[in-house]
Amino acid sequence: MKLLLDHVSKKYGNKYALKDLNIEFSDGVYGILGANGAGKTTLISIITGILQQTSGQVKLDGSDIKDMGTKYLDKIGYLPQYPQFYPNFRVKEFLMYMCSIKDIPQKKAKEILPEIMEEVNLCDHMNKKIKELSGGMRQRLGIAQAILNDPKILILDEPTAGLDPGERIRFRNIISNIAKNRMVLISTHIVSDIEYIANQVVILQEGKLNRMGTVEGLCNDIQGSVWKVNVDEMTAEELMKNYLTSNIKRVDENVLMRIISKNKPIKNARMSEPQLEDVFLTVFCEQAGI
Repeated sequence: MKLLLDHVSKKYGNKYALKDLNIEFSDGVYGILGANGAGKTTLISIITGILQQTSGQVKLDGSDIKDMGTKYLDKIGYLPQYPQFYPNFRVKEFLMYMCSIKDIPQKKAKEILPEIMEEVNLCDHMNKKIKELSGGMRQRLGIAQAILNDPKILILDEPTAGLDPGERIRFRNIISNIAKNRMVLISTHIVSDIEYIANQVVILQEGKLNRMGTVEGLCNDIQGSVWKVNVDEMTAEELMKNYLTSNIKRVDENVLMRIISKNKPIKNARMSEPQLEDVFLTVFCEQAGI
């Protein structure tokens, strides 16, 4: 299965939210990274059919999704950034209700719910009211409703926003488990959410495709541009004025810094292996002309 964005643009008045995107997705996990305002949510909204692009086409296996109608929508599972639930519904009631909306027969719904609850680790909470669930549990419930129809394309918009570190790790593990034989698109500005589970990473900047590739490939692109330095406080302040700094840690009277620069920033700097966060920060370094 291939989902193709063919010269897709979205314009609001004179401003482009997306401009001339050409991206091909197939089975696997894709992380869509970008700062707030980069165009991630607009892109997701176009892929799900919520918005119409100003120009270009979105095609699934060669067919324009606008011509496919419900045949396309039946293949999609979607978790929006701010999912709305009925707080007084119990978990099982809510999922049975969502099954009816998705035209899943009641008999089949009762058969698939235990397996889905197992996948999202909510088996012990089936009879809880939704308002009694933690934020992480509600997001897992959101995943459950998104996969009720066994979608071939699963789309998640900022799925871990507001979750604590433990829930974010649990959420990532769930996504890895349910990603088999599916196309999974995860829109986020949190690098760690996709660094270890994404097969491909798409980085958007101001509505344009900045770069796309595997985590390893993207990191290799900036090999030799990440440095570790150990300096005094005064030198650290000077370095921060002149270089993109991705991390600072104070140890006793010294400052340990992680700096992104094509040139060695200081004599005692040691080269370090790039991480995806360094790649992400490099995008903004380029934009600022640093």
